[in-house]
Amino acid sequence: MSMRNKPLVFLIFALFLSQNLLAQPKDNSPYSRMGLGDLSSLAYTANLGFGGLSAAYYDAYQTNSLNPASLGFLKATSYEFGFNAEYSQFSQGNDQSNSWSGNLKTISLAFPVFNPINSAQDRVDRKLEWGMQFGVSPYSTVGYDIQSVNDIDQIGAVANQFTGEGGTYRLNWGNGFKLNNFAFGINVNRYIGNINQTRLINLPTLINTYINSYIDQYSVRSWQLSGGAQYVLDLKNTGKEGESKASGNKLVIGAYGNVGSNLKFNVSQLHTSTNSSYPISAIDTLVYSQDEIIESNLPASYTVGLMYHKNSKLKLGFDFSQTFWSEFVNPLRDENLSDANRINGGIEYTPDANSYNSYGKRVRYRAGFVIENDYRVIDTNLRNIGITLGVGLPIRLPRQQVSAVNLSLELGQFGNPDQIMENYAKLNIGFTLNDNLWFFKRKFY
Repeated sequence: MSMRNKPLVFLIFALFLSQNLLAQPKDNSPYSRMGLGDLSSLAYTANLGFGGLSAAYYDAYQTNSLNPASLGFLKATSYEFGFNAEYSQFSQGNDQSNSWSGNLKTISLAFPVFNPINSAQDRVDRKLEWGMQFGVSPYSTVGYDIQSVNDIDQIGAVANQFTGEGGTYRLNWGNGFKLNNFAFGINVNRYIGNINQTRLINLPTLINTYINSYIDQYSVRSWQLSGGAQYVLDLKNTGKEGESKASGNKLVIGAYGNVGSNLKFNVSQLHTSTNSSYPISAIDTLVYSQDEIIESNLPASYTVGLMYHKNSKLKLGFDFSQTFWSEFVNPLRDENLSDANRINGGIEYTPDANSYNSYGKRVRYRAGFVIENDYRVIDTNLRNIGITLGVGLPIRLPRQQVSAVNLSLELGQFGNPDQIMENYAKLNIGFTLNDNLWFFKRKFY
């Protein structure tokens, strides 16, 4: 197969996987009933190992799809595949329940448009570097099965059952450009998904009563543009005679964000009241609609951050993010939503990336934290606090291409102490496969 056909084959393969493997996991997350569900982190596994840092993060061989400016730093083609598994323990008072879920997290292809090997062979001092990326990741997940029974005066027991499943995905096409120490980029994002929600209301202690059923099915579609920038400040040492000398240390300043975009709901509803006590079941149709288009909005957001590089051994960074979910309107029900904000930080340490006699010195060791106020409100914002650990395990593939297997683990707590609390453990595994022969022009002498 010729090298120029590889991108097309990979993209067809990625789209096939996204249809067949990016299915929603079976889950029971009570808070996913609100908004668009539980939002998934769009950071890749390497980033998740040290807090999900993204604003000022770049790497020559790994992809950062959140800030497209980082694509300008790529030195080789990067294939990314990621999977995750999550264990959750929910508690409310003395009641507890457990849940397992898992999913394919990431499919990504990123590459430098101008092959660095060609530039070296042609002795071209290229001022402008250009990187491109295609990716698909889950954006939100919905999965819950909630049952409650309440006693009401003069009526008795009222049983409610809430069930929901589905979610949304982000498909993105990113371009990043690097000119000297400054990089900028833009992402074209496409959000798609389907969500099904049902509510059943029953009066189990009374006879000849109706069961009310509320079935809401909707798909969501949205286009969104986001942009980002990064600036690398080379830190210098002062020599004995007062002259400035390169230290190899850097401070990276980064930011990215988007303005709000139109979000279209295609809604179908069937609300009925049924009584099976009669010889022929009595069914009253309360609401019926099919393929009704309702417009809402996907909220604006921004992220800013700093990252300090000490040679090739240490990376230390912090991010702050805010998303204006108070702008979002759920067309199916009134909800109490608020602006979300997140602070995260992390560190990555590599003892000696070029060590020949110690594999452990070439491993990237990562740790971080996340503190987040969620966009959903029950009396107060739901809150998430977590710590992260991760490693990047280098592997060497044919043609001496250095790639990596990335692992990350997040342990934390989410929810409202006066309602339902979730203790969770999230495990992510990602495969980064590098190849520097894309767009390589062979020369024959």
